[in-house]
Amino acid sequence: MVSSAAARPSTVPTTSASNRNSEAQPTQNLRLHDQHLAHQSRGDTGALHQDYAEHAVVEDSMHSPPFVGRDAIMARKGVGMAAIPDLKIQVTNRVAHGAQVMVEWTATGTHTGDFPGLPASGRPFSIRGVTVVVRHEGKIVREAIYYDMEEVRRQLG
Repeated sequence: MVSSAAARPSTVPTTSASNRNSEAQPTQNLRLHDQHLAHQSRGDTGALHQDYAEHAVVEDSMHSPPFVGRDAIMARKGVGMAAIPDLKIQVTNRVAHGAQVMVEWTATGTHTGDFPGLPASGRPFSIRGVTVVVRHEGKIVREAIYYDMEEVRRQLG
């Protein structure tokens, strides 16, 4: 397991290439996560599109059905970027283990566009949440985004 603060030395000696690759995977996934956040903060939809595997699945607390496939995921991201063009995500903790990166974050911004069931309010917000990202061959295959929708409605409604 690797945190974003520092890699912890392994207590089990490893010599095989597969073990070295499995140890490198969390560090690589943290680097890829940094790139993904940079793509999102720049609004670089082309790079974001390439971050996801073709048949990736994204689950989001705001939407009951998951988004399946790059096109559906990018349509969702487009709505979010239009609704909150000044979105900032502050990572407060990250842990990587194997193919997974678990991220605690605080999102802030101003709600200037419509979300389904939440018309633009012009209000600033700050919410905390957790995202779990699973990668395969460097691409996001699953992303689960958890946050308190009641808190979102309270701040934006």
